[in-house]
Amino acid sequence: MSRGCARHIANLQGRRELDRAISAEPEPDAIEPDFEKRDEAQRLHAAIRCLPPPQRAAVALFHFEDLSIAEIAVALDVPAGTIKTRLMHARRRLRVVLEGEDDA
Repeated sequence: MSRGCARHIANLQGRRELDRAISAEPEPDAIEPDFEKRDEAQRLHAAIRCLPPPQRAAVALFHFEDLSIAEIAVALDVPAGTIKTRLMHARRRLRVVLEGEDDA
């Protein structure tokens, strides 16, 4: 029972650290000099910030940190299939949010 508690606490600490790291990322306008690219980057980062924390973590680690599915699974202490599912749902949600804004 104590190992399970310790693992749970470690997972919570890891998630907090990841949330802090995501929050500390520079704003897109400091990265992209082109106004159109900057606007797209801002929209994308805003959409990513709206994702649930497990999906946001998977997206950040996969796309921004270039970790593999297996590496993310180890880092977050979840099965690789769960990471794939989180990425699938996150991409679907991002697509809806970003394409929905284009239609308005």
